Amino acid sequence: MKYITNNFFVKFLCLVLAFVFWVFVMAADTRMGYFPKEIEVKVRNIANGLAVVEDTVPIKIKVKAPLTVYNKLNDKSFEAYVDASSIKEAGAENLDIKIDSKEAGVQVVGSDPKSFLLKLEDEETKKMAITLSHKGKPSDDYKVGTGEISTKDVIVTGSPTKLKKIADVVALIELKGNEKGNIDADMPVVALDEDNNTINYLVFDPEIVGVKMAIIPKVVSKSVGIKVNLTGEAAKGYWVSKIKTDPEIVAVKGELEKIKNMEYVETEKIDLVGNSQTMIARAKFQLPEGVKVADNIDKVNVQIFISKIDATKTISPAVNFKRGNPKYKAETLNMPAVTLSGSQAALNAATSENVVLNIDLSSYGPGEQKIQIKKEMVTVSGEVEVTKVLPEFITIKITEIATPTP
Repeated sequence: MKYITNNFFVKFLCLVLAFVFWVFVMAADTRMGYFPKEIEVKVRNIANGLAVVEDTVPIKIKVKAPLTVYNKLNDKSFEAYVDASSIKEAGAENLDIKIDSKEAGVQVVGSDPKSFLLKLEDEETKKMAITLSHKGKPSDDYKVGTGEISTKDVIVTGSPTKLKKIADVVALIELKGNEKGNIDADMPVVALDEDNNTINYLVFDPEIVGVKMAIIPKVVSKSVGIKVNLTGEAAKGYWVSKIKTDPEIVAVKGELEKIKNMEYVETEKIDLVGNSQTMIARAKFQLPEGVKVADNIDKVNVQIFISKIDATKTISPAVNFKRGNPKYKAETLNMPAVTLSGSQAALNAATSENVVLNIDLSSYGPGEQKIQIKKEMVTVSGEVEVTKVLPEFITIKITEIATPTP
């Protein structure tokens, strides 16, 4: 007894302080407030033969929970509902909103609003046509084609008020933006109002229907140039000084993924066969599968001007890297030399600024890459021709662009 009463005041004060500290710790570890997302309210236990007239409104709820639990809560952590079991006939009754938490340690303190005026009507049944509908888009290079549905009609049951609001009954396919092939699946039946909003609290027979929808490549049109495909060589001492086509450009049609990067169409090969005079030919187009020239044009008129070589000139070209990854930069480790032929006046005008070596980087990654150089990769301006490019192979170095330090 003396042990208990000895320094009683000091011991009592320590006990009080310990209790206060415990309360402080518990309060600091607990959070109470309105949950940031609204919660949908469902209607349970509707009597047979009755149907909901108006949708419930979402509610805000006030909760109390340990901080570690509170931070993990989401709108799926709660279930709010009104119990309609007390309503036995058509009419309206104000019902309390009940909220269940699916997470242990969470206390629902209250809600706003706390009740809902539930209106019920005698249900009716109606036979309605069903159509196939979709929401969203398939992959960028594809579009939605024709579709079909396993049934033409469904039986819809609900309140007369909701049945009057139905504008369409659909089997809804939700596209995610990555579809590249046909869809064959079972989809739920949905009723929509005139604003394309879903109408709730309806029963469908059947609830699920089979659907098929074609996802097909987009077919588009694009204007491109014409590249005349030559083979053989002009007569010794002569060169191809100019090529003209009629038309100069054509419109091609085809799947978007096949023509979006197309810059020109090629002709069939035209053999120079040692010619020393201007040639006139009518050449067919060589087109990738699935690509056509608009207006059923399948040939082009070609004029190939062949001139006597006056002189030659060797020059280091400018380098144009095309279609490379923007995260990388490229540089040439050895430069080719381009030999040009033509009149002396035309050669005098040829410089590194208007003689350009075009290198396509779309199929190359980081590191040192060995690339074969062809005459067709060099573009020139003026009345000159590329006669050769040496060396045949050059090395380029592709490296990642350094990210600036903040």
